[in-house]
Amino acid sequence: MRGYVNGEVLHNQDYDELYGTWNVDGKPVPVASTYRVAWRAMAATTGFRTLYPALIPPAAKHIHTVSSAGPVDSYPALLAAISASSLVSDFLVRSTGAAFLTSASFENLPLLRSAHLNSNAVRLYLRLNCLTFEYSGIWEHFIGEKWSAEIPLRQHWERKEAQAALDVICGISFGISIEELLMIYRTQFPVMRRYDQEVLFDANGRKVPKEIVRKQLALAAGSSLTSDELTWEHPQSKVNYTFEYPFRNFDRERVMQRLFNIYNNPQDLPENSA
Repeated sequence: MRGYVNGEVLHNQDYDELYGTWNVDGKPVPVASTYRVAWRAMAATTGFRTLYPALIPPAAKHIHTVSSAGPVDSYPALLAAISASSLVSDFLVRSTGAAFLTSASFENLPLLRSAHLNSNAVRLYLRLNCLTFEYSGIWEHFIGEKWSAEIPLRQHWERKEAQAALDVICGISFGISIEELLMIYRTQFPVMRRYDQEVLFDANGRKVPKEIVRKQLALAAGSSLTSDELTWEHPQSKVNYTFEYPFRNFDRERVMQRLFNIYNNPQDLPENSA
């Protein structure tokens, strides 16, 4: 791997040494040895979302098209990452009109204040992000359970519902009503709303490929696709998948209303509900 500083070629060792350090408890810690939350440097002000934050593991590096903050090694730092992933914080970033998202864009986001919902938010956020073994350390540090491949949320529908739950939990923590949260979604995120209306999921919560959606939309009322027509080959793996009726859209407003009622009454939450 090679990089460039002031026009000079850097080789692996130089690149690693110059990547940077955090000052942690008065000691220098290599940035790339820690978990961090990263976001796109250019604001996607007309996109699905704006900030697009992601939890990145040790050894991952990036260039200036991405910014990152960390280390995510404490509860407050993890709550800051969760806040950045929420619809309300994304709206706050979008409303500033900033085109380039610096560290200030991240530092000015609100922190979760609802202590009784924090554990739900932490588990949901980590199940969305800890997809591979490289994330086992942060899962085990905060959750206190051994990571396994069954822990992450992988099904499309479950992941969308978990993200909606984080949006609702953050909204409750920030003092946002469900009516205000839905208004933000309706008026400020038209691309997200259009995707929610267009994308279909099958009976097993799997996202239906566009090829099958087009066939479905072309059917006469009351007609159904055959099993062969519902079968799709993944272009990279060449594995065949057969999708099952009924198909449905992700009704984000209804989902958020239901989740708001659940999380706004935490005494009704079952243990480890996330």
